[in-house]
Amino acid sequence: MWYLDDVFFVAGSIVTTGPLDRETTPQYTLNITATDGKQSSYCLVRINLLDVNDNAPQFTTPFYSFDIDEDTAIGTTVGTITAHDPDLDMNGRVTYGMTSGWGNDTFDLDPIKGTFTLRRVLDFEEVGQLIVKIYG
Repeated sequence: MWYLDDVFFVAGSIVTTGPLDRETTPQYTLNITATDGKQSSYCLVRINLLDVNDNAPQFTTPFYSFDIDEDTAIGTTVGTITAHDPDLDMNGRVTYGMTSGWGNDTFDLDPIKGTFTLRRVLDFEEVGQLIVKIYG
């Protein structure tokens, strides 16, 4: 995966021969040999890959369903969604939102926790099912 460029000069470059992926291999240790044909010298080079935001969040399931009694009190948490992103630190932080605006009058979605709380009284005879599109 690695080769040393300019091997006949005092200094050389370490060049990749393919793509790198921190989520697969976060660190490489290279054993470098310098030789003049008769004598050799060795050193280790450690390369730590820095994270880039190259992965999209993935929900733990493609569809969530929450059964809510119509007499559930306003402010009650009625469900939680979860997504994971294998990137590190800020690159892996998932925030949640609703893409369908009409669900905003019925539910609050915590953008950090992924929890839905009830914003208004439900009436089964008025609306028996709500479908909300979300993103993470």
